[in-house]
Amino acid sequence: MSQYCVEINTDKCIGCGLCSKVCVAHNLVIDQNKAKKVIDDCVMCGQCSAVCPQKAISLKGYGSGQVEKAEEVRLSPEDILNVIRFRRSIRNLKKQKSQERSLRKF
Repeated sequence: MSQYCVEINTDKCIGCGLCSKVCVAHNLVIDQNKAKKVIDDCVMCGQCSAVCPQKAISLKGYGSGQVEKAEEVRLSPEDILNVIRFRRSIRNLKKQKSQERSLRKF
């Protein structure tokens, strides 16, 4: 078993489905009004944990503190391009007029 995993606290889960909507790996489903992993394999992006309003999802195996750089890390241009190509944010934007005050901030 991997040292990293997604854990779902079913006592806290309200079955809202936000986690399954943002899961880039399509690895979370709502079953009997609770979030459930399809398989244990996960890309560990943390999107499900970030959107959960009940804080029912956590990523285990990662510390909560700042991660210090231990060595020089160099990615190949191909690896960087693949990260850009395959890493997507999922946004559910609404068609509505933006508020003038919000636009002025930009």
